Amino acid sequence: MENKKFYLIWEDIMYEHGGEETIEDLRKEYSNYSNEELISLLKALINFETEDKPFRFHTFITNSYIPKENETVVYCDEEIDYHNLLVSLLVLSFLINIEDRPSLIVKSAQTLYNFDREITDQIRVDIAEEVYREYR
Repeated sequence: MENKKFYLIWEDIMYEHGGEETIEDLRKEYSNYSNEELISLLKALINFETEDKPFRFHTFITNSYIPKENETVVYCDEEIDYHNLLVSLLVLSFLINIEDRPSLIVKSAQTLYNFDREITDQIRVDIAEEVYREYR
C-alpha cells in the first residue's frame, strides 16, 4: 500500500483538553515500557473505570489526512513500529471511555489487517483475540 498511512485519531468532541500536549505527556510516560508491560497495561486498562467524557477515536488508512480542530493524531505511520503502536493504543485507551476500549483494540487490528499482516498477527495474538472473545 504505497504512500498510505495507518492513523489513530483522538477526537475531543467538546474541545475540553490539550490535544497534542496531553498525548505527548502520556507518550513520554510509557515510551520506555517493554512491549510485554504495555500489553499487560492495555489489558488491565480495558476494565478500568474512568469518568465518561465526550471523546471518540478513529482508526483508518489513507494517503493523507488533515485533522479537524478537535482531533489529534495519536499515531500515523507508513510502516508500523509495534512498540510505538502499543504506546499509542495505551495512550488513546487512557483518553477514551471504558466502553470504547475493547472496540479500539479490535477495530485497530481489523484496520491493520489490510495494511500490515505481520503486525496484525502480532497484535491479534498479544491482545485482540482475547479482547474480542471477552467483549463481543
